[in-house]
Amino acid sequence: VVLVTTKSGSGKGWSFDLNTRHGVSRPTALPNMMNSAEYLQIRQEAWENDGNVGLATLPGGISWEDARNTDTDWVDETIRTGFKQAYNFGANYATKKFKLFSSIGYDDNQSYLEGNSYVRTSFRANASYEISPKLKLSASTSVSQGVNNRVDAAWSGGLGAAMSTALPIYPIFYSDTVSNDGVVTRLPGDYYDLGSNPVRQRELQDWRTVEWRSINNISVEFKPSDKLFVKGYVGYDFMDIKDDKFQNARLRDGDRTSDLFNLAERWPTSTNNWNANATATYFHDLDDKNSLTYLVGAEYQESKTRRGSRIFREDENVNGPFYENDNLLNTQIQRDSETNDIITSGYDVDGEDIVEEYNFLSAFARVNYDYDNKYFAQASARVDGSSRFGENNRFGFFPSLSAGWVLSEENFLKESNLISFMKLRTGWGVTGNAAIGEYQQYGFGQVQANGYNAENYRFLSVVPNPDLKWETSNVFDVSLETGFFDDRITTTLSLYHKKSTDVLMGVTPQNSTGVSVWLDNLGEILNQGVEFTLTTINMDRENFLWKTDFNISYNYNEIQSIGGYTEDAVGGGTNDTRIVLGEPVGTNFLVRHSHVDPETGRNVYLDANGNETTTWDPENRVPVGRVLPKAIGGMTNTFEFGRWNVGLVVVFSMGSDIFDSSSKRQLGVVSDWNMRTELFDRWRQPGDQATYPQSSLLPENYGLDNAFNNNTTQFLDDGDYLRFRRLSVSYRVPEFSIGSMPFKSLTITASATNFLTFTNFGGLDPEIARDFENPTDRNLSPNITYLTPPQEMSFNLAFNLRF
Repeated sequence: VVLVTTKSGSGKGWSFDLNTRHGVSRPTALPNMMNSAEYLQIRQEAWENDGNVGLATLPGGISWEDARNTDTDWVDETIRTGFKQAYNFGANYATKKFKLFSSIGYDDNQSYLEGNSYVRTSFRANASYEISPKLKLSASTSVSQGVNNRVDAAWSGGLGAAMSTALPIYPIFYSDTVSNDGVVTRLPGDYYDLGSNPVRQRELQDWRTVEWRSINNISVEFKPSDKLFVKGYVGYDFMDIKDDKFQNARLRDGDRTSDLFNLAERWPTSTNNWNANATATYFHDLDDKNSLTYLVGAEYQESKTRRGSRIFREDENVNGPFYENDNLLNTQIQRDSETNDIITSGYDVDGEDIVEEYNFLSAFARVNYDYDNKYFAQASARVDGSSRFGENNRFGFFPSLSAGWVLSEENFLKESNLISFMKLRTGWGVTGNAAIGEYQQYGFGQVQANGYNAENYRFLSVVPNPDLKWETSNVFDVSLETGFFDDRITTTLSLYHKKSTDVLMGVTPQNSTGVSVWLDNLGEILNQGVEFTLTTINMDRENFLWKTDFNISYNYNEIQSIGGYTEDAVGGGTNDTRIVLGEPVGTNFLVRHSHVDPETGRNVYLDANGNETTTWDPENRVPVGRVLPKAIGGMTNTFEFGRWNVGLVVVFSMGSDIFDSSSKRQLGVVSDWNMRTELFDRWRQPGDQATYPQSSLLPENYGLDNAFNNNTTQFLDDGDYLRFRRLSVSYRVPEFSIGSMPFKSLTITASATNFLTFTNFGGLDPEIARDFENPTDRNLSPNITYLTPPQEMSFNLAFNLRF
């Protein structure tokens, strides 16, 4: 159970808070890509290694003369120093029966990616009124607008392109008049478009997502007696998103003169969520030492999301995105397919809106027992129903039991000078998971346009599964909380065992069926581990306090069953991870790389039986590496002296591996990708002990049939890291006045986040992984990174004023 408490008015009369923050951000790491001279050297070397003579061919239609005179730092062209500013003003008002809190906020957050920023404006208000000692009414509302100015990143462009297809020999602009096949002339100042150009992609595109959101709720608390407490709650959450993209005609067809027009697109989405619940709590004191607390309740949730069809306009009137030209939505445009002449005017709609609905219905009960604040027990049960499952399996039953024993209240410990507190607690329970998409139980149909005999037809793409049901987890845990020396030292040691059954996984049938992935309850997954926390008050004097918080945890994960399906049938993930029985979810499934042959300069791999081979073969892939770390944790040190407060947070991970999927192109076959400077450690002549093989433009010289298939342990890297997460220094100014205006407090805080990282990981950031567009792929590829931008480091100065 997670309890969320929102801020409400306090004190008497009016009080105000003004908070501001200003800062800058930069990436935590930068890629070490080759410059133009280095890339030309490695390409020419590969060309000659392949038996060619003369100058190597260059991608992008670039001549050697132009290539030698060009050295574009694409990383520098796609990043910047991001500036941040935030302002929040809050007002509190309180009387004996009425409390009010309201605030307005503005947050302008630039990222270090050039062109990317997020601006949020918000208003929030919470109020409560005590109608009588037995009846209280509360309400809250919030409205916010988020404007996300977006840029292509990772595999789609931007910094990802700067680390891959944007070569240093490519210019940003043409500098001379250039003829393309004697047909089209480009003028100086036109964007270069014969190869990857992330600046051109960014500048000729306007991509913005605007989100409006309002969260509202009202609650009633009724306490007819000291023994009975009743609460009712109704909430409404509305979200409206408009994703707008505008592309200049030159981006769509290069810098050529063409009949293409500018293109404006919009993808609208709106979501309405309703939530209502009611609980009744009864306090039953059996005697002075024995007490029971009963709780019963019910809850209903409903969500409806409407995903609008793609709206687009392309004609001579389009000169900007829809959010700047709302009038473009008011005229219909249709064109003759042969002459391209305008027939009528409005906007074209591609398909129909998609409406996704789901609801949950729950009932629950709980009883707590307390004996003399020494022994505790709790039993609960809930029934949850979800529309996401088949009609016969809509409802799931989820019971739980727990108990606690405060040993420090027993006579044998009560007078202890060493142990000031000790509590043993244990629990067992069943939880359910319904985090899947809508309508999986019904299946999906798909329309194929211009199919057989040039006719449209509909076919089943996802088969229905009326037996789809709740994924359930049996969880058992036990923990010991201990305090020593009047709680100067406190510890918590927890052990847990979680067995998930009927795990919801995607199944991929054979291509010949014409059916895509569908969901089924097919898996059993084991999770078990240990967590330990330690808090120490190292020094506590009149004007000085030093406190340390430390935590460390370990989790073991294993797939124990996939319900009779083959491992290849379970969909999701990438071609570098998969489901493997007896291994963690998303295990790396790679060909083992042995070494580079010092005589031939070729890669030497291991087959499935451990024998050396120079050919990469998917049949030789085996489970390798560690997806999950042996331990993760962190430590926080807090120092308080006088009006100063200093805090330092450090986090760490140890014992895991990361597959840097982009390395297989940056450190592999010489192609139209830029390379990393680590490739300097390559084989060049017999006898060389090198990390990387002889450079070549041909995948077969690496034992590959395709450069993208270079999935080997050569790019499985150490994922350990130690990161200084946050350092903050605060000073609290005493009460002061300006004229007749009194100020209660002023706190000034300087902070730095992610400002120092120690790691042996060869990629950019060991703390992140590839971001997928669906949760299944993300879950099945937990330790994969592919052209992923690193986290940001930031430095901020904040002022918190109360008056």
